[in-house]
Amino acid sequence: MNPKVLLMDEPFSALDIQIHQDRTIWFLTHKINDAMVLGGVIVVLSPKLAGIKRECT
Repeated sequence: MNPKVLLMDEPFSALDIQIHQDRTIWFLTHKINDAMVLGGVIVVLSPKLAGIKRECT
């Protein structure tokens, strides 16, 4: 299995993942600290308008 994009909904909520691979992974989390540690680009969604509230790199 080698998808171009992998959508993951909190699969590592109890793990400390520090792996880097050259592929895009959508990592959905409610924990902004996890996103800041693991992500290269962080997108915060707006709950009211179902749109992008903020993007950080």
